[in-house]
Amino acid sequence: MLTSQLVQKVFNKLFGLHPDAEALREALLHSADKEPPRVHLAILKLSEGDPLKLLQYIEAARIDYRDVLAWAEYPAQMSSGATYYNTAVEVYEAILEADRQQYQSWLEGHRDPDMDVGSTVENA
Repeated sequence: MLTSQLVQKVFNKLFGLHPDAEALREALLHSADKEPPRVHLAILKLSEGDPLKLLQYIEAARIDYRDVLAWAEYPAQMSSGATYYNTAVEVYEAILEADRQQYQSWLEGHRDPDMDVGSTVENA
């Protein structure tokens, strides 16, 4: 499950030593009204540890949080333009599976050893 504790852990890993960590944390925590942990993790993933990217994706989430979710969770689908309607079913399903696996892998790189991330993406 995506939790605020996981958000905190990922934030600390990416920005904990940054001189403006507290200001960045506050900006992040006030960036999403809907599905906060999911949106916050998407923003953190997209930022790649770059404070300027973090602020850019925070602003993008304020405009439409669904954009950052799509960019973080479905990068192959978003970059390919593949949809259910314009792509062979097998190809489309393979793209979705690749996206699911890349996001799951990213989450697992930030999880606690006792945290079950197995159903995280399906529940996201």
